[in-house]
Amino acid sequence: MKWMYFPICALILFPAALTAEWKAKTECESCHDAEFKAYAGSEHHLGQTSCHDCHGGNPEAAKKADAHLEDDGFQGSFDDHVIHCGKCHEGIRMHYQRSPHFEKFDQEVFDLLSCTTCHKYHQVEKTTDSWFKTNCKRCHRSDPKEMLVGTTFKQIAVRNKMKMQTMIDDREWLLSRGFAAASEGKQLDLLKTVLKQIGPVSHAINKEDVKKIDGEAKPLVDRTLLQIESKKQSYSRVKSILLPVWVVLILFSIVLLRASGRVPKE
Repeated sequence: MKWMYFPICALILFPAALTAEWKAKTECESCHDAEFKAYAGSEHHLGQTSCHDCHGGNPEAAKKADAHLEDDGFQGSFDDHVIHCGKCHEGIRMHYQRSPHFEKFDQEVFDLLSCTTCHKYHQVEKTTDSWFKTNCKRCHRSDPKEMLVGTTFKQIAVRNKMKMQTMIDDREWLLSRGFAAASEGKQLDLLKTVLKQIGPVSHAINKEDVKKIDGEAKPLVDRTLLQIESKKQSYSRVKSILLPVWVVLILFSIVLLRASGRVPKE
């Protein structure tokens, strides 16, 4: 009966362990309440990027002097967001630096068309269609065509990712029935690699670059969809053949069992 206590202990201790880890990462909140509230709903927070991942310092220190030690790499603000954000987002930085936005970037005028101009500081938001429309409109009110560039990037990415997720779900369904080959898995991995380029490339603000990626993705999508659909049809045909066979075998087994006297007659 001792084993019955294990789930009870797990329910008590597991949330406590999570809380202890969370507190260790958020001592900054005691002084930086407004910043933390903005960060708490951000993509960085959802991705488990903590304060010290960007700012350095000691997130577990209770005193400001101990938390902000230069020896721990503390930086309260950054002279160049492009370089600093580029430490994690290197691919995005490379494409941004050849964009029309970067051509207007002025390091002397703080934050003019840098990463935080669009993505903010602590409240880094998910880039949805509505995000593009709202943020691009702040600068591109006079030219609707310029606003459409951003939504085009998102639409291409979403369309392909939705198809890819459908293919992944269908393939897992086939795998669970022993009816999928490794070739579809390899093509899906290749498609993921191609689609991962859309985010970084979109920062170059060049529609042709993203259309090129879309062109690379299309044959992969079409070929993989065709293979998976063919496998699904094959599974349906096999199932339609096997089902009556199974029924006949079951009935035949019952007849044999009755003939042997193991199953009483009604």
